[in-house]
Amino acid sequence: MTEGSADGAAYVNPKAGAQIKAAQAAGLKVSLYHYAQYSGAQDAKNEADFFADTAAKYNLGTDTVVVADVEDSSLPDPYNDTVSFQSQLAARGFNNQVTYSMASWFWANKVPRNYPIWVANYGVNMPGVDNATAWQYTNNYNGQHVDMSYDFGGLFTGTSSSSTGGTNIDTGTPTTPTVTQNAVAQIKYVPGYGIALWNGYASSRSYAGRTLKHASRWKVLKQTQVDGHYWYNLGGNQWIEAQYTDHPNGFSSLS
Repeated sequence: MTEGSADGAAYVNPKAGAQIKAAQAAGLKVSLYHYAQYSGAQDAKNEADFFADTAAKYNLGTDTVVVADVEDSSLPDPYNDTVSFQSQLAARGFNNQVTYSMASWFWANKVPRNYPIWVANYGVNMPGVDNATAWQYTNNYNGQHVDMSYDFGGLFTGTSSSSTGGTNIDTGTPTTPTVTQNAVAQIKYVPGYGIALWNGYASSRSYAGRTLKHASRWKVLKQTQVDGHYWYNLGGNQWIEAQYTDHPNGFSSLS
């Protein structure tokens, strides 16, 4: 459950306390989001302090997932002010942070990617931003005007989104498969998170419904290069981007 607790530096959802208690009673993982309205570094720090104080008010620890909701068109400097906001939260002990915004803002580098990202992108078959931790794919699920997202890495739910098709390429456990071939790629990303597994590669790719964890190792069956970037095939039509592995420049054995 992701609860909207704070909006700017003055408003708290009046239902937050009851909703948090209900979620905890149901055994759900509670996370919080803050709708950013900051203007300048000091304002961003003030909002971070307000957010942290609000979390403490509801007895939520510093390990709680906290989301910076960065989408308001009035924000004068969303990138740098979000860095200031998140740095202040980190100073308060909150390091389980997420940045939420529209795909177009990530494309334009209007928001930072120093923490896992949650991308809003509707009417498409993939997030459109590489290595999204979560993807909000609609704001009108089943015609009920309800937002709905995929939680790829289990950050919000504790359970990763699973693939609904394709070939399972694991040769051991999901995070440490047994590897027997020479062409082996190890995922190099952010500890505790993973990279997207794709059906297809480059511009023809679509999300395969799962992520491969940082530090896991995978057999590479073949490779291809598009616009100077390598892609590795892990079986069937499932591919990963080489730039997020310990072999970003391809394998000579597969040339």
